[in-house]
Formats: sequence, C-alpha cells, structure tokens
Amino acid sequence: MMAMAPQDAGLLMLADMPDLPRGAALAEAFDRLGLIHPHDKPVPDMLQLRFGGTAIGVSLAASQSDDEAHQQRALGDHAIGDAAVAAAVDGPALRMWVAQPDADRGRHLQQVQYLCAAAAMIGAALRAGRLHWGPARLWSPMAALVDAVAASEEQGLPPIMHLVAFMPADGADVQTRGLAHFGLPELRLNAEPPLPFAEAVRRLARLAVHALLVGPMSAGAQVPGLVPDEVISFGRTTLHDGQSVIPITVRRQP
Repeated sequence: MMAMAPQDAGLLMLADMPDLPRGAALAEAFDRLGLIHPHDKPVPDMLQLRFGGTAIGVSLAASQSDDEAHQQRALGDHAIGDAAVAAAVDGPALRMWVAQPDADRGRHLQQVQYLCAAAAMIGAALRAGRLHWGPARLWSPMAALVDAVAASEEQGLPPIMHLVAFMPADGADVQTRGLAHFGLPELRLNAEPPLPFAEAVRRLARLAVHALLVGPMSAGAQVPGLVPDEVISFGRTTLHDGQSVIPITVRRQP
C-alpha cells in the first residue's frame, strides 16, 4: 500500500522546535531513536518512520501560507481556525500522520496510539514545546503528552485527552470534538440539574473512552453514573451542525 499524503490523514503537529535539525541530520536523529526501518523504500517529500509496526509519515511543516492550505485540506469539514493554527506555529515544526490508516476502528486506534508514542519520543528528543492534533483542533503541552502516553500505554490506550476535545456547547453542558476521526458520532452531555464543567467532562471522558473501545451506545440505553442514584441515558443519533451527535442526559434518581 502506498503511503498516504498528509492531507489524506489526521495530522499531528509538533511545534516550538527551535533546534529542529534538517535534511540528513533529521533522518539521523530518527535513526538514533530506532524509528527508521532499513527495508522501507524512500517516499518523496517525506520521511517514513515505523513504530510498533505502524508506518508513520513525517515532513517539515510548510510556511504559514502553505500551512494554512494544507490544514484546510487535511481537516476538511473539521477545519476551523486554520490561519490561527498557522499563526500559532512560530518557527520550525514537524507534521506526523498514520501513513496507512486501517479502516477498522480498533486497529486504527492502535495505530494512533503508536503515532502518539512516536510523537512523544520525538518531541522529547528534539525538544518540542507543544503538539496540535488536527481532528480535534487541540493544542497540548509536549510534556503532558509524554506523561499521558506513559500512563495510557499501561491500559493499551492512546492518550484520549490529547485526541478528543471537551468543550462547552450551545444547548449542552459539554461536547466532544474528535471522535468523528475514528468513525464515531460526537457526544453531547446535558445534566439535570447542571453539573460543574469539570464534573461533566469527567463523565463524558469516560463515555468517550467506552465509545472508542466498544462502539457507541444504542439509543435508549442507560448506565450508572459516577455517584449513587445517578443515571446516564443515551438518545438517538441526530445531526447537529451537519455532524452526527449522540445526546446524553445525566439525571439523579429521586
């Protein structure tokens, strides 16, 4: 299978890399990390790395004007603030993507786990300051990703909080952004009575992990909440702003 170009895959960008080597020096740095497979054939305009059996494409980020265009193509309907992303990247940066994404969600989730692990290794070695995960439009500190990869690998998971954004939304306490990259509906949670934002995120993060590992809950399903007498109910998938969304309600039993 041919390696996919970055505009055809979810992009991870490592940014704030003032000492980023170029050309042969960059390839040598990856080789020292054990990320270059000796039998992989060269691919034009990119380096192909391999981690955990997953082929990973890497290229230098383009100039800001080119960067904006690449981000627009890469994220498609998910693209927002592309100019803001480009403007936020001041200096050398690296793009990384799964070169041969698997159509199966579980296997692709594992590929993204390896992508994040490779990004954590590269970011630590080459002193990246931040990363940006395109499908969720989410910036994270590099040090936080390194810690999250180490913690999540024990559970066989990618670092979910760096791949899925949790944000306030009109008509909901909190909503996900980023599950669509894995072929899932986004989740919108409302609590009755309303919960503090951090508590709403705790519940939705748990449900997002379940969706990634098992799949979305069916309409009408109910599961226990995080405290006694709390019930979480799942509604029917609807379209919201052109995107598939599952409404979720959190209630306390009387």
